[in-house]
Amino acid sequence: MIIPDESHRHVYHTQQVFRALTQAMSEPGRITLIPPLTALDLQAGLSPYLASIALTLLDGQVNFAVAGAEKEVVAEGLRILSFANRARKWRDAEYIFVQKPVDRNEIEAMMTEVSCGTLEEPQQGTFFSVQVHHIYEGTGEKEPARSGTRLRLGGPGILGSRVLIIEELDEEWLIHRNRLVRNYPMGIDMMLIDEMGLTIGLPRSITINHEEM
Repeated sequence: MIIPDESHRHVYHTQQVFRALTQAMSEPGRITLIPPLTALDLQAGLSPYLASIALTLLDGQVNFAVAGAEKEVVAEGLRILSFANRARKWRDAEYIFVQKPVDRNEIEAMMTEVSCGTLEEPQQGTFFSVQVHHIYEGTGEKEPARSGTRLRLGGPGILGSRVLIIEELDEEWLIHRNRLVRNYPMGIDMMLIDEMGLTIGLPRSITINHEEM
């Protein structure tokens, strides 16, 4: 029996994660599952799902940043895991990871400075991976029994509209995100991941409206 070495194990894992990320971004708002990084590879203080995304997207040629509580611990864990460079300024970060809640002042400062790309190179806009408590599908009706932020998504990749309930997502994220994508194709892309590994893609091409529960 051939036992795969560490590099082969990582390649297989990141291929799985990449397929999940591609599906999530091509079908915005459709819930997909991110396979967790195993305890053998996981750095202390990291979410196994956020770490999976970081291992897939980051390498020594890109810059990343971390926002939110305990960001120094998270940033160091991601650096060791991926060998990527930690950006000194928000605008230099190609990827930003958020594992813990973020103060609204930090959200505003960050979203004022991040890169939205250019008309010639819109793909240079920042990619956000933000962890929330829970993601679940909503309905077309009001859902007073559930708590969270109710989002209605529309645009490319969505037939009609799609409704989602996100627990523990600060509405400031949506306010700034919608402002930054007004000059499409420039803007930012986002991925939301919950504590069970469920994820949704929020590319800059779609519309996101916050609705009352």
